[in-house]
Amino acid sequence: MKIISAIFTDIIKTFQHVFISLFIDFLPILTFIYFAQDGKVYKATSMLMLMTIVTTVITYVREKRLPYITLYVSFITIFFGMATIHHGNVEFIQMRDTLYDASLFLAFSLGLLLRVSVLKMSLHKVFSLTDKGWTIMTYGWCVFFLITGCVNEYTRRFRTFDDWLLFKEILVPVTIFTALFLYGLAIYDEKRKEHSSRN
Repeated sequence: MKIISAIFTDIIKTFQHVFISLFIDFLPILTFIYFAQDGKVYKATSMLMLMTIVTTVITYVREKRLPYITLYVSFITIFFGMATIHHGNVEFIQMRDTLYDASLFLAFSLGLLLRVSVLKMSLHKVFSLTDKGWTIMTYGWCVFFLITGCVNEYTRRFRTFDDWLLFKEILVPVTIFTALFLYGLAIYDEKRKEHSSRN
């Protein structure tokens, strides 16, 4: 029970610290969902690009740096957003999510093969973990991005835009829960080893 209590305490403290960062990260997609629900897809896409630029600037001002993942997300969002508006085709902004999921899955998987933690390189100032903890987190996110990428592509190809939008709404809390769960697993491994060494 002491281990479980320590894990929850650590999770609460950590996510209190990064809550603003999480809100900033989700602000563009939440803005997109809000405007797209009224059928204003192209306006929603414009707002998505605008909020992506705004949050990127905010991230730089707060952290005095731009994580690789933040830069990548900004680039593909603006690229596919402009393609969506220029061609008048919402499939471009939908494909953006598949590309995002697939590329992060490949980047994290390649990092595991080469024993280089891409996740640690991007988030080491946010989370304090052991190398084993980063590895646990990376495996978990690999599975997450593989699943969400496949579901996004299926929904984009075979379901309606409203179904895809519903999937994006559900994905926001699922992503937050996944982050909490994977961080909890990483901390559990660390606390378990600390507890074993004392005994």
